[in-house]
Amino acid sequence: MVPADLERVGAHRAPQHRGRGLLWLVWCLVAILVIVGAGWIYLRVLDNNLFGEHPTPQATVTETAGPTGTPSPTATPTPTATPTPTATIVPTAQLSVLNGTGRAGLAAKAATKLKSAGWSAVTTGNAPQTAPTTTVYYSDPAQRGVALGVAQSLGVTTVTQSAQFANDGAVVTAVLGADYAG
Repeated sequence: MVPADLERVGAHRAPQHRGRGLLWLVWCLVAILVIVGAGWIYLRVLDNNLFGEHPTPQATVTETAGPTGTPSPTATPTPTATPTPTATIVPTAQLSVLNGTGRAGLAAKAATKLKSAGWSAVTTGNAPQTAPTTTVYYSDPAQRGVALGVAQSLGVTTVTQSAQFANDGAVVTAVLGADYAG
């Protein structure tokens, strides 16, 4: 038989637990932290330069003054005869040419120029950020001659020792800047 009154009395609902809203808030915060952390890791792997890792300047020798204002004898660097490396073309050296400008195809043009000068292992890509001047980077001091050879082949003068591009697999990396004519 059907009762005359069809209103529900409350037997079909479970009682509300205390702290249910707090539990929901904690789950939301955990989800946000996981998403932000995953995004940070993704960007860190995608673009190391995004977090301010810039090439370290070369060390310079400075002379300090002694207590009387005259240079102290121990601060004077002893000159050593180091051979000046000459520009060297090593056809099999791994080179990387990165376009640091907004002009499309500039790295490919520079790679063609390098290949016509005798370099054979040249890869191209885009630099992580724009560059005002064209610079040839090398990380190992023994590769300075190769870096000078790349600079000479491209017709640029700035060669810098830096570990910024040491992990890209290339011995020498040329970053084309706004001053590069192509």
